[in-house]
Amino acid sequence: MIKHIWSVLCLKSSVDNQTNNISLFDIFEQLEVKITKMEGVDIPEGKINIGLSYELVNYWVKIGSVGEEKIDIKIDLMDPSNTTIKTITKELIIPENIKRMREVNKIQGISISQSGIYWISVKIKNGENYEEKANVPFEVIINKISKEALS
Repeated sequence: MIKHIWSVLCLKSSVDNQTNNISLFDIFEQLEVKITKMEGVDIPEGKINIGLSYELVNYWVKIGSVGEEKIDIKIDLMDPSNTTIKTITKELIIPENIKRMREVNKIQGISISQSGIYWISVKIKNGENYEEKANVPFEVIINKISKEALS
């Protein structure tokens, strides 16, 4: 059996080759987006695509097993209205004789539509359904600024 221990959202992670320890850099709980209105150009409404590279790092352990363990994982990114904007599905394999595993999910880009709390939900497949194991919140703040305000 595989058990979820923690999930952290960060901009970058690094694993030390000698110690196998992981370092998480720029852990974030808030994303501020500034949109500048140019003269004669409207500030976009609806979804805004942000070219942000970030990582969701999950830590898993095997409980009571020495053999290989496999689980299907589903990661959903949801906006403040609980609409899913991105889904990642994958299989996690913890090899025989490995007791714990860090899983680094490198994610490129995010579509935002409004300010508020966004959620990353980590789920594992249990039979036909997915069971939520973690919910990682982060706040998005959209600031619309006119070009004249910058002068």
